[in-house]
Amino acid sequence: ATVLREHNIMDIEELAERGSKTGVCPYFLSRDDTVQKEADMVFMPYNYLVDPTVRAGLGINWENAVVVIDEAHNLEQVCDEAASFSLRAKELAGASDEVDEATRNAEHQPAGALNVDAYTLMAVKKCILNIEEQLYTVKVHRTDMGVGQSFDGVEALNLFARAGVDSGNVNLLLEKFEQVIEFHGRATNLELVAKAIGRALLHPHAKALAERYYRTYVEEEPVDLRRGRTDNKRGGFFGGAGKPAGQRQGPRPRTLHFWCFSPGVALQELKGMGVHSIILTSGTLSPLGSFASQMRDPFPVRLENPHVVHEDQVWVGVVPKGVTGKRLNSS
Repeated sequence: ATVLREHNIMDIEELAERGSKTGVCPYFLSRDDTVQKEADMVFMPYNYLVDPTVRAGLGINWENAVVVIDEAHNLEQVCDEAASFSLRAKELAGASDEVDEATRNAEHQPAGALNVDAYTLMAVKKCILNIEEQLYTVKVHRTDMGVGQSFDGVEALNLFARAGVDSGNVNLLLEKFEQVIEFHGRATNLELVAKAIGRALLHPHAKALAERYYRTYVEEEPVDLRRGRTDNKRGGFFGGAGKPAGQRQGPRPRTLHFWCFSPGVALQELKGMGVHSIILTSGTLSPLGSFASQMRDPFPVRLENPHVVHEDQVWVGVVPKGVTGKRLNSS
């Protein structure tokens, strides 16, 4: 932080130069809690702002903050994605492997040096196995989207509940996930599983939100007919690794999708952080009424300017034929 205080505002190149001279990593310097808390203005991509997992890791005090979102016409899609997840069998298998790696590493650590115990490792492992087991109990059939089954949003919560994870124990369980992730050091699949569980269950009104704004879809991954394999090399816990389709044992790998169809879910979570105001700016948000409805916020203060292009400056026509006289048909 001292490096930043002693100089004016620096761009990325200047930060990198200063970092090479002082031996400080410019990336981790910019992510330092002290730096972020003392900053008057912080720039970040949309997903850093609306994704609760990423936002929680920023170390920024959102209380009474003024949030300005430029090019806000892109916000709806980003919010939908931030409030959704897709959890693949491959990622569950990878998470199980990461717990096994952490267990082997723990066996070679002095007892006093451990920050994760055997009970925590077993609890996380059991949770992962239970989720995959429940994922494969769902009956699927062929649809226009492939092989799968669509449900209302609550089904994802019910699946987690059948796996032993619900609103009553989710906080304690995610603490155990965090301990294993921290002990492992690079458990990317465990992070994905923990994020999915948190996305579905951490909200105080998770069931009501799921009923109204979400859909659950369990998808069976397609087979690559050219190779006779699924696109999941592991095949999950129950599938074979890289075997031809006719020889593969067990069902095909599956994916649990939890899709949000209301961008306002993510925006309301941001408002719940105690921000002073949220300002959205864009040249293409009009009409504001439909946008406000999608974002589930009335936006009491609005400034909507008329179009700068007059009607007499616009020409609309149809080109029925190409330069060779051939009829153009895009249907």
